Amino acid sequence: MAKPRDLSEEGDEEVLEKDIGELRSAKKELFQYLRPYNDMLERIARRERECVDIQHRLIAEKHDRQKQKQTVERLIEVGTKACEERKRQTFRYDQQTESLFEPSNKVFQNTEAEDC
Repeated sequence: MAKPRDLSEEGDEEVLEKDIGELRSAKKELFQYLRPYNDMLERIARRERECVDIQHRLIAEKHDRQKQKQTVERLIEVGTKACEERKRQTFRYDQQTESLFEPSNKVFQNTEAEDC
């Protein structure tokens, strides 16, 4: 492994500046060379994000439709149960009121009034 050179030596600063300049120049050339590829990669990444956003939106809409369908099904079920319970209550009420008017029930029997 090479030892770091002593910067006090004459010409070392100029060599370092030259090396730094060459590295920066090479880096700049490489960036210019890669620019079309970077632009293409950016367009691809942007389109990918757009597609992912659309996919997430579609998934969310599908989920919302499923939730809405489940809610409607539950409402129908609750409504049906409530309707059936109301029918049962009405039927019981009808049976109770019919029994009041049966001939065996003396409360509502048609008896002759004494004052008629």
